[in-house]
Amino acid sequence: NDLFFLLLFFAVCLSIYIRAYQKGVYITADSAGYLREAVNLVNGNGFAYDGMAGYRSWFANWPIIYPAMIAMVMVITKANAYLASKIVAMLIVAGILILMRIVFKEDAWVYALCLTNIGFLNLTYYTWSEIPFMLFLAAYTLVLAKTLNEKEPKIKWYVLLSILGLCCFLTRYFGIYVFIVTGLYILCMAIQYCKKKDGLLIKKAVSLTISSFLSGICCLAYLMMNKIMNGKASGVSRTLWWDDYEKLTNDLIESLLTEFFNIFSLQIPDLIEGFPYEMKVFVLGVIIMGAAVFVGRHAKFFGRESVMITMGILYYLIFIAIRYVSSMDTFYFRFFEPATFLICIGLIGLLLPYLKGKKAFCFFGGGVTAMILIAVISLCMNAGVKTTGGYYEQLTAQWEEQYEEIPEKSVIIFNDIDFRSSYYRPDVMEGMITPQDTFENIRETYYGSDYLCIRREFAQSMLESGEYEQSIVKHLQEGMDTQDSQKEFLVISLK
Repeated sequence: NDLFFLLLFFAVCLSIYIRAYQKGVYITADSAGYLREAVNLVNGNGFAYDGMAGYRSWFANWPIIYPAMIAMVMVITKANAYLASKIVAMLIVAGILILMRIVFKEDAWVYALCLTNIGFLNLTYYTWSEIPFMLFLAAYTLVLAKTLNEKEPKIKWYVLLSILGLCCFLTRYFGIYVFIVTGLYILCMAIQYCKKKDGLLIKKAVSLTISSFLSGICCLAYLMMNKIMNGKASGVSRTLWWDDYEKLTNDLIESLLTEFFNIFSLQIPDLIEGFPYEMKVFVLGVIIMGAAVFVGRHAKFFGRESVMITMGILYYLIFIAIRYVSSMDTFYFRFFEPATFLICIGLIGLLLPYLKGKKAFCFFGGGVTAMILIAVISLCMNAGVKTTGGYYEQLTAQWEEQYEEIPEKSVIIFNDIDFRSSYYRPDVMEGMITPQDTFENIRETYYGSDYLCIRREFAQSMLESGEYEQSIVKHLQEGMDTQDSQKEFLVISLK
């Protein structure tokens, strides 16, 4: 059992390193933001997202725990920020496996197969906060289930619940939804108390309320701090935008079907993708109804599996509702995987009593072990594990070349350098100049930067347009006339 865990852990970690560091780099705009903040943390700038660039910024777009984890690993291992984020993913995988081993004991290997979900593996390749969020969310849900099932839970479980709830929120703002779910269970206990007049029920409900209230107050205080320092509670405006609701709904259907096939480590079949819209809805409806009937027949209301499934379903419902009235990316695996993970754990718990002891199930266990072993051997033979010369090093070499002419603490106007590199040069800001801007305006706007950099070809186009203010034109023209014409960038002092 424990050897199986080690084998699975090694397989996932090897896959993360080879696919996401040696053979590729998985950085989105959000990823670059996490990494940039982590680098600033290591350099002693705290919440100042652009502190190294000289600005009094405030890191509010995302909560702080994930970049803090990356920063901590950077300090301990001396690894670069991106590699540190991959090490964090590996540590989270270890944390999830340990949690499963503690909770599910000899049956834990079956639950651990949830880590082979394509969606989960893709999350580990990217530098995203969903991975630590999944650990905190699973731990919160399991502790919540324990407190609901015990007659008189010890105070340590309420304290742990409060801490884990705060960790969920400080990893992803959406994590505050766990208090909504807990509130529904508190309401159910209050209704039961009215029927049974059981003093232990009301004591448990009050304790859960206090635990959630204390954690919730800390969450609101964090949002208030953001509001004061940044102007917006979550860093940016998240109001409704230009969504095409028909396309958004199509994306939702596709995403939900993809989640189902990801559970079995299968890409969504071309046959399903080619189905007409009505057929996709029908297939999805059959899956949901079948699962609902099975859960309804076998789950206990306050049982551990029921709590896991409820937490996952409400995640889906609340997130979908919020997405239809707010601004963010369209539906895809990144958003739904944490909920799918919980639901799968709950369903495994309900299925396991019918599978344990069967010869076919023992054969399945052996087959899974063999497949994971083959996967490890395949990764090693086909890719190998190298410490130098990988994709990340090649990419950063390109960045070094692109930034070669950019002095420290510069603002790049109309920056067209790879956006993924924004954390690699955290002393550099992106900027723009409008026809109405004066040079003094630019100095005030980019007060933290010592230099203004702009590609020579962009400067030439601005001069030829005749649209820009004279003080801007003067400095651009002086740069064109006095600086080396072989250089790609004009570098203009702002001091």
